[in-house]
Amino acid sequence: MLSSWLKETPCQSCGAVISKGQWFCKTCGRSRGINGALQFKKWELIAIVTSLSIVVSLSLLTLTALIASLQSIMSTTENPSASSPPIIPENNNSSFITATKIPTNTRIPQRTSTPKDLTFTNYSCPDKSEVKLRVGYTAVVSFYDVNLRSTPIVPDVWDENIIVMLSEGDKMVVIGGPKCAHEGTWWEVRTDNGYEGWIREMQPNKILLEPIK
Repeated sequence: MLSSWLKETPCQSCGAVISKGQWFCKTCGRSRGINGALQFKKWELIAIVTSLSIVVSLSLLTLTALIASLQSIMSTTENPSASSPPIIPENNNSSFITATKIPTNTRIPQRTSTPKDLTFTNYSCPDKSEVKLRVGYTAVVSFYDVNLRSTPIVPDVWDENIIVMLSEGDKMVVIGGPKCAHEGTWWEVRTDNGYEGWIREMQPNKILLEPIK
């Protein structure tokens, strides 16, 4: 052991003799002094050693954390796509559409083109029971020389509101109505030629318009 090499020597603090193989003076409790070096008591040496141990431990922890940080930086530099989000070029003229997945067991409603049905609750006209047209129906002229008028009425000057005279076979779409005038039902229509006006569906003993089925 190292203590076996320690020779008998006087204490540099109190002058008492420190026996061979002893580290500390039994009189003052201080350690051996070598070539005038400072002498410490036992508890002072323990405190110094403990402090040095703590400093060394903290230094090792700091060094470990530094090494881990450097490794992380190096791995990110080698593979930048691993931590960086994808870059989407800015384009103000483009639009992004997000698709929504529809469950396979969900029934998708189908749009139908059924013409708007006519509600006769508040409608009254002598020929009501014989009316066949509805708003949204396509109709055809079934009589020759039928007048398309700007209003659903025949004025005293019978031709002053005539827009155009339609011939048998001309087609149109019903876009409004009904209106009751002269004891008959009138419909607002748009012809294939783009004319819009009013026309009577029927007159006594003759049908002017018929729906196309």
